[in-house]
Amino acid sequence: MIGAGVSGLTCATQLAPSHDVTVLEARNRLGGRVWSYDLSGVTVDLGGSWIHGPVGNPIMSLVDQAGISYFNDGEFGDGSRMWMPGAGWAAAELSHLWHFDRLAAAAALGGDGSYKDGVDWFIKDRRFDPQTAKYFEFITNWLEGNLNQAGQPESISLAGAASYLEYEGGNLVPVGGYGAVVRYLAEVLVAAGVSTHLTERVLAIEHGGRQAVVSTTATTYRADRVVVTVPLGVLKAGTIAFDPPLPASRQAAIARMQMGTVEKVVVSFSEVFWPHKRMYYYSDDHRFPAWIDITQHLDRPSLVCFYNPVSTPAIAALSAPDRVAPAITVLTEMLGRPLPVPVAAVATDWRNDPLARGSYSYGALGSSPDDMRLCSQPVSDLLYFAGEHTIPENFGTVHGAYESGRRTAHAIN
Repeated sequence: MIGAGVSGLTCATQLAPSHDVTVLEARNRLGGRVWSYDLSGVTVDLGGSWIHGPVGNPIMSLVDQAGISYFNDGEFGDGSRMWMPGAGWAAAELSHLWHFDRLAAAAALGGDGSYKDGVDWFIKDRRFDPQTAKYFEFITNWLEGNLNQAGQPESISLAGAASYLEYEGGNLVPVGGYGAVVRYLAEVLVAAGVSTHLTERVLAIEHGGRQAVVSTTATTYRADRVVVTVPLGVLKAGTIAFDPPLPASRQAAIARMQMGTVEKVVVSFSEVFWPHKRMYYYSDDHRFPAWIDITQHLDRPSLVCFYNPVSTPAIAALSAPDRVAPAITVLTEMLGRPLPVPVAAVATDWRNDPLARGSYSYGALGSSPDDMRLCSQPVSDLLYFAGEHTIPENFGTVHGAYESGRRTAHAIN
C-alpha cells in the first residue's frame, strides 16, 4: 500500500484480514491531507474538516463503526453575510443564492463549457436583477467554484462539476477533529499486525514481471499487488517512476485532470467579537473571501479563512506564516475596528507541499468524469490505484477517498 491517507488506510484495513499488507508513507505521520493539528493546545483540521452531507454518505458507516462523536454545523449558506467595500454588510440573507443548478446549466449549454459559462447562463435564465446577479456571481464563481471546486471558474469543467453527487443533511464535524477517523483506521491496522513505514518515499515501481518491485528511499520490496493512493498532484509531477510506463491513455487522463488549490488561515482569539457565523468578503482580487466561525470545532473562539492563492498571486508568493497578517487586515476591514491580538494562528500551504502538490482534484475543462473513472481502474493484476481523484461522484472529499479505498480492496479480494 503506497500512501497512508484515508484511501490507503481504508484499503489496507479491508485487505488485512486476508492478505499480508505493508503500508508505505512518505510523511512522518498518517492521514495525508487529513491533518488534525495541535494549535496551542486545541485541535484544528488543516485539511479535511467536514463530513459533507451525512444522508447516504458512505463514510458515515465508518464514523458510526468507530463510535466517533460529531455535531452538525449546518449548511454553508445558512446565516451567511457578505461584506462589500463602501456598502458594508449585505442586508438580506444570502442562503437562497447558494443553489446553482449545475445539471440544468450543463444540459442547456451542451458540450463541455466552463463553470463560468454555466454561471453566466444561469444568471440570464433566472433573470436576476443586477445586484442579485452580482451577489450570485461572486458566491457561485468565487466561493463555490474557486474554493469548493478549488479551481479557476473559467478552467473548471461544468460537466465535471455537475457529476459531483451532493448529499443532504448539512455538514458534520467530528468532535476532536477528522483525525479521529485516521486514528481509528490506524488502530485497526495495528490490531491486524499490519506493518506501516513512515518517512519512506516511493521512488519507482516495476510491474512488468510476476511480482511488483517497489523501490523506496530506504529499501526495496516485492509484492503480489501494489495499490497506489498518492494524490493526483504527485502523479502529475511524475515523482514515482513506473516501469513499464503507465498506458498512454492513463497518462493522458492524468494530464487532463487538475489538482485544485484552496488554503486556510486559522486564527484564535480570547473572545468572540465577530457578528456572523459565516462572513464573505467581496473584492475584485478575491483575497481571503470566506470566513467561518469554528469556535465550536475548537472549543476556543476561532475563525478559519478559506482562499485560493492561485487567484491572488501576491498572496501565493508569500510564505504560509506571512499570509496571516494580510488575512487579519481583511478581517479588520470587514469589522471596521482594531482587533484583539490573536491567541494563535496557522496557515496551510498544500500547493507547495511536495507530497500533495495541491489540495484536491477537480474536473478541469477539457477533461471528463471518464478520466477519473479510467484512473480508478487497475493497470494490471499487479498495479491498482485509489484516491479521491478516482471517484467522479465524490472527488475532492474524504468520503471519496474512503469509497475509493473500499472499492479497490473489493477488486483485489
